[in-house]
Amino acid sequence: MKRASLTLLVIDLVLSIAAVRADAKPAVWHLIERVRPKFDTHHPQGLVKIGNRFYLSSVEVQEKGEGKGIGHFFEFDLEGNLLRQTTLGEGQMYHPGGIDFDGQSIWVPVAEYRPRSRSIIYKINPATLKAVEAFRVEDHIGAVVFNREVGTLVGMNWDAQAFYEWTPNGRLIRKVLNEVDEYSYQDCKYLRGPAMLCSGTRANANGGLAVVDLLDFDLIQDVSFIPRTLKKILMTRNPMALEQTGDQLRYYFLPEDHDGDLYVFEIQ
Repeated sequence: MKRASLTLLVIDLVLSIAAVRADAKPAVWHLIERVRPKFDTHHPQGLVKIGNRFYLSSVEVQEKGEGKGIGHFFEFDLEGNLLRQTTLGEGQMYHPGGIDFDGQSIWVPVAEYRPRSRSIIYKINPATLKAVEAFRVEDHIGAVVFNREVGTLVGMNWDAQAFYEWTPNGRLIRKVLNEVDEYSYQDCKYLRGPAMLCSGTRANANGGLAVVDLLDFDLIQDVSFIPRTLKKILMTRNPMALEQTGDQLRYYFLPEDHDGDLYVFEIQ
């Protein structure tokens, strides 16, 4: 396992789960709360929690064959009440992806709903919900993470076949092919290290969380023993948010479309 110090930091502090040692016991996921959003969430894509507010990116497909839809960005409270909303995109670029917060702005990619297409990368001010176009990319960008340690933006294309890294104004630093082809990352969050924690689906039809090194994009650790919803939907199928409360971490999942619950977990 590469970069032992980073691995210990991320696994012990951030994931707080076993599977690092051969004799480790599986993690125990404790469901703390279920919150039903009081609005149509459509097909959720990215989620962040800032204070007592959630911010959600979502796609509403109107005519898939015709490439018609609406990119939504919602703000809602701890009880699931919709507070504000705005729309994102342009023409056939209406598919928002996984999102991340850099401490000031929320970064949101909005792409055409097909691989090898085009994307707009937005910065959204959570105080005003004003979206500003940062730059454009000639590829479908499905998720982004802001690397706070070096001040760059990392993006993943359709099924995370490749990683991109840009400056905040869009200058391409590098493009790296993803050598871990079993994971399709859905929503990722920055971790000190630097690394990122990603939710997603796997080639074996199971879901999971993956800790990915932001220096070389290698997989540091993955966790596959995650509960499913009451409808047997993968918990990591759609967006995920992460919050540290003291020495405990909380995980937020919104796996089901339209009227599904927001699941809140802690790990023992």
